[in-house]
Amino acid sequence: MAPHPPRSPLRRWLWPSLAAAAAAALWGLTPTLVRWQVARQVAAYWPGKITVDQVDLHVVKPIELRGVTLWDPAGDILAGFESVTVAIQGLGWQGPDAARLAIRGVTLRAGTGAGHVRMPVTLAGVVATPRRDALHLEGWRVAYRGVAIADEIGAHLQRRARGLTIDDPTGRLLGVPIAVTIDTPHGPIAAGATGGIVSVAAIPLTALGPLIPADEELTRGTASVELTLHRDGETGWVVDGRLLMADADLRGVSLPRKLCHFLGIDDLASLSTAEAEIAFGLTGTVANVTRARMASGLPEMAIEPGSRIDLATGRIDASVVLAAGAKLGELPLLHPVGTLVKSLTRIHIHGHWQDPEEALFSRN
Repeated sequence: MAPHPPRSPLRRWLWPSLAAAAAAALWGLTPTLVRWQVARQVAAYWPGKITVDQVDLHVVKPIELRGVTLWDPAGDILAGFESVTVAIQGLGWQGPDAARLAIRGVTLRAGTGAGHVRMPVTLAGVVATPRRDALHLEGWRVAYRGVAIADEIGAHLQRRARGLTIDDPTGRLLGVPIAVTIDTPHGPIAAGATGGIVSVAAIPLTALGPLIPADEELTRGTASVELTLHRDGETGWVVDGRLLMADADLRGVSLPRKLCHFLGIDDLASLSTAEAEIAFGLTGTVANVTRARMASGLPEMAIEPGSRIDLATGRIDASVVLAAGAKLGELPLLHPVGTLVKSLTRIHIHGHWQDPEEALFSRN
């Protein structure tokens, strides 16, 4: 058999070069395809849009999306994420598609002077697609400054012609089960008026220890929280909340300690067993108080409606009065007396909750 003629250098490197060029072209195109796929998947379940600034691809590592922004239907920024890591866990021909997501660097649009609040929050969990037009969230965990505050979060989302339905929501907040009731009397979420209630009962206040400053301490008591979410086509989402605290020992918390000192009360035993109730509306991260009272060994106090507390920054703009004065002011015949009592007992709180007493409190 005659020997094959030697291949020229051009022919020897032609096909490998073409293959490398094709792979490079495909690799360069892949970030665009990833952005398109992300936008397509989100659009199936969200009426707004999502944008991605940068896509980092790795051969063996998960895909990383940087500069992810979530927009509401009106074209305003709702939230931003520094990075979203996507690790594919399953392939369609082996079962339901699944991916583990890790989200960090959360920025929320909020009702604050800055307009946005950056929160040291990390979210991680699995998203699966058991069938077309369905998403299943499983094993999600939320951490704040590295401390787990919620886990075992899951739900089943189903896209329908008129909107989105959420079934079987579950989760735990600080180790306590979360109860969720979805109220969609007119159909799926995007169809019109809808809402839900999220509540957590009897959270041990000691569970807040890792989340509060080292010089603060909560040794006893429980807290129950209820959030009511309502949405209609005209006003958008409205969130109202209610917080109940029972048998709480507040002697280790700086704000009530400083308030006692401002009032000239040196014996803090009156704070050893306190109860509180706060009703509020939530705008971004700002809680606008509609009704609040605190009962302890001190005379019962009330927080006047219109007071504001920013849950993300810790800033407070509130007025505290003796509850007796507030109640007198509600009586028409005694209205002048009530006004006088309130003016004598009102304390204005303005600043960060950890500010020094002389900067935080004033009488007006």
